[in-house]
Amino acid sequence: QVDGALGVFKIGVQTFGETSEDLAEQLKANIEIRDAELQYANPEGGQLVEFSIDSLVGHIAQKEDTLLEAEGLLLGEAFQLSLTGGKINQLLSGEAFPLDLAFSGLAANLAISGALQKPTQDSGSSLSIDLDIANLGELHKWLGTDPKSTSGLSLSGNLSGTKTGWDIPDLSLNVGESVLNGEFGIDKSAEEPIYRIALSSPIINIPELAGLFEEPEDDAATEPETQDTEQALTETQAETNPEPGKAKSALSMPILPGGISLPNADIDINLQTIRLGGLDITNVSFAGSMRKGRLPASPFTMSAAGADFTGEIGFNSLREPPRAIINVQTEDIDLGEIAGNLGISEELEASARLMALDITLNGGNLRQILNHSVIHAKIRDGEWALTDPGSGNK
Repeated sequence: QVDGALGVFKIGVQTFGETSEDLAEQLKANIEIRDAELQYANPEGGQLVEFSIDSLVGHIAQKEDTLLEAEGLLLGEAFQLSLTGGKINQLLSGEAFPLDLAFSGLAANLAISGALQKPTQDSGSSLSIDLDIANLGELHKWLGTDPKSTSGLSLSGNLSGTKTGWDIPDLSLNVGESVLNGEFGIDKSAEEPIYRIALSSPIINIPELAGLFEEPEDDAATEPETQDTEQALTETQAETNPEPGKAKSALSMPILPGGISLPNADIDINLQTIRLGGLDITNVSFAGSMRKGRLPASPFTMSAAGADFTGEIGFNSLREPPRAIINVQTEDIDLGEIAGNLGISEELEASARLMALDITLNGGNLRQILNHSVIHAKIRDGEWALTDPGSGNK
């Protein structure tokens, strides 16, 4: 919903003809808005987002191309918007309506081009999307990123829609060194919409991605807690957040008061390398189905320090803060290699026949997750070699 006040609003309508059909066919309208102070919010609640329109000029007509030019401020930062489109009679008759939209502001440039069309069972709108952000830190007022971040972002894909949903089969996302490719879409044929996410990646740089986010001021003193897996995956916001309206069950950012939420999703992830400090986790494979904001414990596999791991991962977005539970285990692991890769010790010689990790991740972004996570390690049949600092003997 949008509220506010318009400083200047003008609309001029022109038409001619001898019949009502002639009048409708020759209809033209020019729109002008100036000095508008507005705000929008999610109808279900959330923070208000303030924006202003310094000027907006538009032209629509039955037989002429649609034009719109606007500039203003979004959360105090300047933006420009331009749109060219087809004729209004194309839109009203269900024909393909060509569209070219460009949005720019700060270090961001968004371009959307293609055609809008009334969806059928087999066809509908088709749009090409390109987003380029030279420096995510410059968009901290819009996205909530750390202003010290210097990473860039690029996103592209071709969206096609039908009556039962939409799909981006060629999604490409680069954030700094991290790369994601694959499919993202939504199926609306079921009672509740279900997102489809199938992504692969040659590399994900966790420390770099974590650096995109600031540490919230009220989050620094939060202590992570341990908890039974089943309880952690079934709790609700009411049980973990006694203050209604302050729950963050979605990925939030300042310009999206309702956040980004994927309550129902079928997920298939394959990651070649996850860079975690000095340790590389490789060959990560995971598939699971989230329903009503919860992902039940689902199997995944990965490799690290020359060992293959198997385990389960579960996620609960309905608690506050959101929580992920990871249980993973392996056999015949070189603990010394892991310690060396993480910078803990270069001289530790240790191995274990069996190692199991129980990991609890708390938070709404990577910075919070890394700061407020709990890891419990269980080692069986371990061997340790200690070096005498005086003689150097083991």
